[in-house]
Amino acid sequence: MKAGGGENYFKATDSVVNPNVPGYKSNPSFADLPASGDVDGAKAALAKCSAPKPVKIKFTYSGGTPTSDKQASALKATWDKAGFQTESGPAGGHLLLRDPEAGRRLRRHLGWLGC
Repeated sequence: MKAGGGENYFKATDSVVNPNVPGYKSNPSFADLPASGDVDGAKAALAKCSAPKPVKIKFTYSGGTPTSDKQASALKATWDKAGFQTESGPAGGHLLLRDPEAGRRLRRHLGWLGC
């Protein structure tokens, strides 16, 4: 949140869906997570996960603006602290639409949440 401008621009939520989106519902799975994240919890979950290590994340984001670069850098730093091998950079257009394999890789990389 801080990288995007802080509480004047963002607020912590208990869902992956923005609370301003119609139909938003809180997700109890996120209720006890601190707004700053839980690096130690992520490390523990990653250690229990059967995925081959290191788990690699290639994170692309829209923008390439100073703010989006700061936000992506903050996410990358946290994921790296948790033990992931992270590569990030701005996407050139609609990556997942241009490259269906990128969408499949994204689903596999994010599948660690259910380990």
